[in-house]
Amino acid sequence: MANSREFLPSGVARKVRTAAQIAAAAPHGLDYPVTQVGVVGNITVSYDPSLGAQGATLATQMLSVVSAPYQQMQSDFATTGGPVTVVIAPLSTKNDGSGGAYHYGCDFTNGGVLYLDATFAVSTGNPLDVEVALYIAELSECFMGTQNRGWGCGFSNGEGLSRYLAENASPGTIPSWGITGPSWVSAGYPDWVTKTEQTDQDYSSTGCAILYIYWMRSLGFTTSQIVQAGGATLSANYQTLTGKTTAYPDLVAAVKGLTVTTDDPFPTRLYQMHGDGTIWHYTSPPLTGWQMLDNNARARDIAGCGNLLYQMHGDGTIWIYTGPPLTGWQMLDNNPRARAIAASGTKLYQLHDDGTIWIYTGPPLTGWQMLDNNPRTKAIVAGDQLYQLHNDGTIWRYTGPPMTGWQMLDNNPATTAIAASGGALYQMHGDGTIWVYIGTPLTGWQMLDNNPAATAIAASTSALYQMHGDGTIWIYTGPPMTGWKMLDNNPRAREIAAGEGLYQLHGDGTIWIYTGPPLTGWQTLDNNPATTAIMTAK
Repeated sequence: MANSREFLPSGVARKVRTAAQIAAAAPHGLDYPVTQVGVVGNITVSYDPSLGAQGATLATQMLSVVSAPYQQMQSDFATTGGPVTVVIAPLSTKNDGSGGAYHYGCDFTNGGVLYLDATFAVSTGNPLDVEVALYIAELSECFMGTQNRGWGCGFSNGEGLSRYLAENASPGTIPSWGITGPSWVSAGYPDWVTKTEQTDQDYSSTGCAILYIYWMRSLGFTTSQIVQAGGATLSANYQTLTGKTTAYPDLVAAVKGLTVTTDDPFPTRLYQMHGDGTIWHYTSPPLTGWQMLDNNARARDIAGCGNLLYQMHGDGTIWIYTGPPLTGWQMLDNNPRARAIAASGTKLYQLHDDGTIWIYTGPPLTGWQMLDNNPRTKAIVAGDQLYQLHNDGTIWRYTGPPMTGWQMLDNNPATTAIAASGGALYQMHGDGTIWVYIGTPLTGWQMLDNNPAATAIAASTSALYQMHGDGTIWIYTGPPMTGWKMLDNNPRAREIAAGEGLYQLHGDGTIWIYTGPPLTGWQTLDNNPATTAIMTAK
């Protein structure tokens, strides 16, 4: 379409609309005729009636999930969105998503109509998740123009960001043709860091942008930090985040030693803690490839994000690992009330036994700011935002300022655990039900499962897992309630952790990584009966 912002497979030209389609669409003032299925908040969802019953079903399913990504984009961009019309249409002849998606101007006024190819005929994966990815790719570009901090809707930096968000805003699953990172590597690392290509159709420049964003994530910056730093070039974004002016050589150096077959070649870091207080980092190969980072009997908890690792001791001291192993730890706090730590991006939080929550702002020991003071606080978790769970089952999100800036997201005394990754938030109840937050506060929760055997949940940016008391481990594939697939069935399982991969810890101290297929596809990474906890950092 002329002057449209495109999300398309490389080298593909979209099917030209027929005269009949144009005539049928004219009364609607859109590119395709539509039947509306509903409105939620600012979002209207419609479909082209030529798609029939399958199109109507897909559009109805979309209506139930479009709100959460919209809320997540508002959080990521720190920008209020406008009205959006989602049109599911036959952009390809296959209804498999290969027609991609498009919209026009780079804001909600001129570009708020999002045209998405129907996905009900996809050969692999969940059709709804692919549809959501197409939606997020276009929706995020409306936020780019509205935010106006340099992300170029229709340019290489903005296209890279839109594809990254489509891969990471739950429950989006980008189609395989949307992977662009390897194209930049195979092109010889051209410099689309200090300059931005003014097109969204070149896989090499888009691949540079998305690899850059995943690299920033691997260094510990959250999605929100990266997005809100903005910048008309990736180099400008890097300077805002790090203070450095060497983005291009630094990115090339980070990528050159890796095998790049995906948009995210940066490995998830896996750590374990033993009962004797030793902390270990997995460097490969399995069983023997563990490096001891510390050996202190006082160690009680570890937390990390990106390349940042923290530990808390039984005496309340909190430490950051700066290297080298064993000696390279710096004390950040010394307070006997500390009972838990959480990390997100470059931010470190602690919870005290009196319910106060603190953020580290530096310098060491004195540089802590109180964010809340509530004796009901039971637990804290950090995704792209900070959440707390109270012992009365209420769930709160920190929006700032300190002390007063907390928003209640739910009020249910049955809540026993919460998990967060990226912009997604989940909760588990004592009856085994599992819920995802889709906005709005209090009422905006969707039940994903109802099984009294559930004992734990874990979340990555791309998946949700649960563990049952019988040791079975499950992945959520959708739809709600029925869409769970068993990945393992071992009564020794005690704990699960999720990064870009899934790990489990057994009662005998063995640590396993899931490599697929289900049930049989687990590889032992370690076999030490002293292991008491595992943690991933991405």
